[in-house]
Amino acid sequence: MKIRSTTFASLTRLQAILLVLTLLAGCASVGPSTADEDNDPLEPFNRQVFAFNRVLDRLVVKPAARGYRALLPQFVRDRIRSMLDNLGEPLIFVNDLLQLRIDAAGTTFGRFVINSTVGVAGMFDRATTDGFQRQTGDFGQTLYRWGVQDGPYLVLPFFGPSNVRDTVGLGVDLVASPIGYAIPHDQRVEVALSVFVVNGVDQRERNIEALDILEQGALDFYVHLRSVWRQHRASVLDDARKRIADVAKRERTVRERERVAERESRQDARRYLLHARQELFPDRGEGIRDAAEAHNRNLADNVRARHGAR
Repeated sequence: MKIRSTTFASLTRLQAILLVLTLLAGCASVGPSTADEDNDPLEPFNRQVFAFNRVLDRLVVKPAARGYRALLPQFVRDRIRSMLDNLGEPLIFVNDLLQLRIDAAGTTFGRFVINSTVGVAGMFDRATTDGFQRQTGDFGQTLYRWGVQDGPYLVLPFFGPSNVRDTVGLGVDLVASPIGYAIPHDQRVEVALSVFVVNGVDQRERNIEALDILEQGALDFYVHLRSVWRQHRASVLDDARKRIADVAKRERTVRERERVAERESRQDARRYLLHARQELFPDRGEGIRDAAEAHNRNLADNVRARHGAR
C-alpha cells in the first residue's frame, strides 16, 4: 500500500507539472506551424537523451521486442495490436471533437462501438471492414488545429522525437485519456504502466527491420531520424488540416444548394399562383400574362445584376 501511495503521489505531481505546461503552451505565440530543420536549439541536450534512448533500446527494448516476436505468433500479436488501437479510440474521439472534426469523431465513435462489440473487445478490427477508417487525433494535433506553433525539437526519454507543442499534447493525452477514468482509482497506475509497456514493445517489434535500415543508411542517425519524424508528423497534421477544409467546403456547398432550392421553390410557387389565377379569371388573362412576363423579366434582371456585382 505504501508503494502504491507513493506511486500515485508521483503521478499527481506529474499531472500538476503537465497542467502548468499546458497553461504555458496556451500563452505561447500562435501562428503557422514550422518544419525548419534548423529549429533544434536544444540539440546538445537532445543528443544526450537520444544516446540514452539508444542504450535503453539496445539493452532492454529491442531484446524484449525480439522475445515478444519469438514467443507469440503473428495472429496473437495482431490481436494485441488491435486491442491497443481500440483503447486509443476514445482519446481520438475527444480530440476530433475539440478540432471540430465532427465527421471524424462520428467515424471514431462508430469504430469503437463496432470493434468493442462485434470485434470482441477490440481484438478484431471489424470497423475497417465495414468502411469505418481509423482517424487521427491527439492533443498536439488539437493545439496545431488552433494555431499553436511547433516550438523547438525535443527528444523525450522513452518516447523519442517530439517538439514543445506535441510534448504538452502528450502530457495532456496521458493524463486525460477517457479510458483511464473507466478503471478503478487504485488500479490506474498499474494498468497505465502495463498498457504503456506492452504498446512500446509491440511498436518496437513492428519496426525492428525499419529502424535497422534507417540506422544503417544514415551518416548521422540523430539527424536522419529527426528528419523522418518531422516529415511523418507534418503529413499527419496536414491530413487533419485537409479533412477540416473538406468538411468546411462540403458545408458551404450544402448551404449554397439549400439557398438555390429555396429560391427555385419560391419561383415555382409564384408561377403556380399566376397559372391558377389565369384559370380562375380567364377574362383577366391578358393582364395576368403581362404581369407574369414582367415578373419573369424582373427575376432575370436581378440574376444578371447579382452576377455582374460578382
